[in-house]
Amino acid sequence: MNRLGGQVIRLSPNSRDYVNPLDINLNYSEEENPLALKSDFVLSFCELIMGSKTGLEAIEKTVIDRAVQMIYQPYFADPPYELAGLETLPDLIFENNLLKEDGLFVLEHGKKNSFEEHPHFVERRVYGSVNFTIFK
Repeated sequence: MNRLGGQVIRLSPNSRDYVNPLDINLNYSEEENPLALKSDFVLSFCELIMGSKTGLEAIEKTVIDRAVQMIYQPYFADPPYELAGLETLPDLIFENNLLKEDGLFVLEHGKKNSFEEHPHFVERRVYGSVNFTIFK
């Protein structure tokens, strides 16, 4: 294990380390639908926990799938980018002199917002569906 650069992580009720099987992040999958993948995983996980030989009933699968969609969908909806008034933030920052001299203002936003025409615009960086606009 050491030769391959591996690591042992000891899990126990008293350990500071843990595995959260329900965790998800924005990079869960770039190629496939992340919600479908998470739903499949949660369904498999629930079947494993139940230990039933016949698996989950159709209604149980439907309820779990809908719950997964309701719980995880907000994480993939570009929050908080749909925030009302988001486009006014750069103006508010500069009109109220909230930056230190030579300070930068970095605004994280969705792909629908564009600030290239703003007088304090410096640069826009795009990472998947996440955008960062830098102002000075």
